[in-house]
Amino acid sequence: MTAPTVQKMSFDDDIIAPLAQVTVIDGNEGDCNVVDFCRLPLMSGAYQDGSWRRTVIDTGPSGGFSKTIGQAITNTLVNVTTNLRFPKLDSQTSWGLTPSVSELQITHPDDDHIGNASAYVDEMCNNYLKYIKRATVAFCQIPDLYCKPTIREGPIEQDNLNSQYVCSRTYTAIIDDAWQRKMKQAGFIVRVFCYPALDSVREWDLTTDYAVWDDDTQAYAGAEDHCTIYYIQKGAKQPLTFNLIASISVYLPDGDLFSIATQKSETNKKGVTTKWYQATVSRNKKALGSFFKVIPLTAAQQTNLDIKESHTIDSGDWLAAGKKLKGGGLGSSLLMGNSVVLNTKVQPPLVRSVQQVVSLGTKIQEMNKDPNINAKLRPLVRYQGMITRPVLQKKLNKESGQQYTIGPSTRLYQNMMRDIMLNRYALDAVGALNDASSDNTVEGDVINRSSTVTMFERHDQSSTPPVEFSMLFTGDAFDASCDIRDTLISWNPGVATPGLQLDVLKIPHHGSDRTADSGFYLYCRAYVYIVSGDHANTSGNPKVSTLKAIVSSFKGKSAPGSQPFRLFFSNVNADQDWTSGGKAQTSSRSAAKALLADPEFKPSLTYNYEMYKLKTQSNTSYAACGSILFGKDDNGDLKTTWDTNSWVKMT
Repeated sequence: MTAPTVQKMSFDDDIIAPLAQVTVIDGNEGDCNVVDFCRLPLMSGAYQDGSWRRTVIDTGPSGGFSKTIGQAITNTLVNVTTNLRFPKLDSQTSWGLTPSVSELQITHPDDDHIGNASAYVDEMCNNYLKYIKRATVAFCQIPDLYCKPTIREGPIEQDNLNSQYVCSRTYTAIIDDAWQRKMKQAGFIVRVFCYPALDSVREWDLTTDYAVWDDDTQAYAGAEDHCTIYYIQKGAKQPLTFNLIASISVYLPDGDLFSIATQKSETNKKGVTTKWYQATVSRNKKALGSFFKVIPLTAAQQTNLDIKESHTIDSGDWLAAGKKLKGGGLGSSLLMGNSVVLNTKVQPPLVRSVQQVVSLGTKIQEMNKDPNINAKLRPLVRYQGMITRPVLQKKLNKESGQQYTIGPSTRLYQNMMRDIMLNRYALDAVGALNDASSDNTVEGDVINRSSTVTMFERHDQSSTPPVEFSMLFTGDAFDASCDIRDTLISWNPGVATPGLQLDVLKIPHHGSDRTADSGFYLYCRAYVYIVSGDHANTSGNPKVSTLKAIVSSFKGKSAPGSQPFRLFFSNVNADQDWTSGGKAQTSSRSAAKALLADPEFKPSLTYNYEMYKLKTQSNTSYAACGSILFGKDDNGDLKTTWDTNSWVKMT
């Protein structure tokens, strides 16, 4: 399989400030973009060291039942990030080096954004390590459902009393710090307890045994993460025979609506008996229903929880794994106090999305731990409205460009993670956690609203003329519910009416109508728009209403330098209506085609704009892709150029 040639780009001779190279990959219905950002002004007509930084934003869908789609996107992304060099200046005789990937950013855990991330990391680390080593991988990290506690045995403390030794020993339950941290980030409260089994308490209360547990343990089993036993050692090596339980409980902060418990019991130091109560998923205080499964694990099964299970609920119903329970929904309705449901409706993409997050985290660990690879990838979770900026080299100019990545608010991130985790617990309760035909009722809007948003900026005030540049990538965030405008205002409170003027905008949520009616495109305007998505599905994005909302802001205006405004579409069929095959045919019209045919909004002297789409890739093992260059000319105007071998104008 011969990879298509990656077209190398050059800036025109009138460009005094190279700014960015954006390579758009046809990610089917999803996003997949490679952003090369020039952070430094030219020095003596040449690039400074460390000028360029490469960020991969999303990896497109895995393709679901059509794996060839995901493979083609992955092949193209690998080809681009290992062969595309940063653009050549007109004064240079040759192109520079291919920059390594500084960051792989997954804006949110939807299949059409994270679908190929694990496959991409695997291919790059195994075959092209130098182009990704030490890269930051930013994504939401889903904790394991369960954490196995261990019991740490403290030293024996002794006091001599009437020739007898009064002894004490403290036992403490320990859990993995990383798991606890991820659960806290997801908005759960985690508590761990250590206490003796009830029969042990009774046994050691007998006066003939001369032993007793500390007061807290006696009063309430599960009060602390540790417990202490006091006893009189009658013989030289009197063995202790009792059972301890380490228990983990996970709660929602807004009440006792949800909890799981994982328990481990131990019998003295010699013989260890382990029983895992792998999940006790309980409803609210009225105990409308609960799932309870007991899984005895052998040593070989400790790392494999995918074994035959039985399930009971408080109401007395008994079901084999995978059958329906009567009631309402466990997912979001769990928080509302409704009864429990386990649905078997097929929604594969949502299940895939969660599995892909887990797969990506596992792949990162694998590539970092493999001594033959040692990728040194750096996983990162962005939330709490976190604004992160890449660390610049010490000698870089103070006027260097900045890349601001804004994480979702704590509330949005935790809502998303709670929905994901609650539904994973529900699926696991019926033995269908890894079953792609099972329903995962994670609310799509919650995930989309939790997208990270990235702003690229340059402010070169000492340049002549001064250089100002801004480029915004939005993931699937949409304004109607998550208010991108509020996010941008909080990031830049000095923005005045009518709003924010950008140079480049990757439009939100594939151009869905979620944002079209909110006034977002009146507030947030740009000279160049990038549209990632494919209307050949039931979603049908982008929508005509969105394109009209964008074009409305062009009325009677031109982009800097009297240029037209421009829209670039990742979809090679952006100007073709779509109808599905089969008996139950569905259709979706092309928003671009409709706009071109609209007497009011079509390109004209009143609405000065152009629309371009990617050309079809002849090699079906690869997806279409094309680069766009942005720079400022000697008049200080934004100048946009593109690879004419990859882009075609729609008329």
